[in-house]
Amino acid sequence: MSGSTTIAYTYSEPVVFFEYMYDTARLGKEHGVKSVMISNGYI
Repeated sequence: MSGSTTIAYTYSEPVVFFEYMYDTARLGKEHGVKSVMISNGYI
């Protein structure tokens, strides 16, 4: 484990891969890793 405390979904538009991002965020939460999404998209 890398010891990271947060996953940031940025760079390419995260709304495009929302399902993958959501699944990853749920798994991270189970392990105490927080998530942040930087987007200009709309769902």
